[in-house]
Amino acid sequence: MPSVAVVTGSSRGIGLSVARAVAALSPPDCGLVLVCRDKGRGDAAAAELVEEAGGAKVWCEQCDVSRWEDVEQLRQRLEAGGLKVWLLVNNAAECPLEQQLVQRNKKDGQVVTVDKQFATNVLGYHFMMAAFLRPDMADDGILCINVASNWAGDLNLDDLDFGARGYDPDSAYRQSKAADRMLTQEWASRTAELPYTLVWRVKLIQEYLLLNGLWTRVIPCQIKEKQAPTRHRPMAHP
Repeated sequence: MPSVAVVTGSSRGIGLSVARAVAALSPPDCGLVLVCRDKGRGDAAAAELVEEAGGAKVWCEQCDVSRWEDVEQLRQRLEAGGLKVWLLVNNAAECPLEQQLVQRNKKDGQVVTVDKQFATNVLGYHFMMAAFLRPDMADDGILCINVASNWAGDLNLDDLDFGARGYDPDSAYRQSKAADRMLTQEWASRTAELPYTLVWRVKLIQEYLLLNGLWTRVIPCQIKEKQAPTRHRPMAHP
């Protein structure tokens, strides 16, 4: 089964840097999926990476990771194409200056109202892991990297939508990144018996991959976060 790497929020910024690294160093038979909300920007980024990497298999899949139905449809499309995800990088994030409340469907169909930044930055990570870190998809294992930040804190589980505190974009961002750490730890615990590796807060993604023997040379990407492996299990490189 052909292997692919999946990077969310990869049309620009950190996500594009990660995608560029993966495209440059992945084996010829491995593809790269850019998961982007804006299809136009995603297609442009994919074309750029194909040109830079000399014909690498890179394409964009449109998906709003804050919507469970979008993520599930993405999983179904990749599965229908006979593709096996070996690397998942959750990176998609936003920080709107003005608060936006959005309605989102839970997996059970219940509709809830949430802060849009929390929906993208936290629920997006959760939905992608729920879709791709499933027992029936374990096989040779998946490396999941959740891009977080040292700029984390202000988490209030009783006021996630800032109804009592009043919205502040900086606090909302810090809250989301603190929640991402906790989310990664919880997913690592829930998948402890499966061949998955979960990492949060990576200083240089290439350092983690090199230390664990997944690639043999430095990946030229610009990610300035601190490495903190949650759990490591041996996994097969595609």
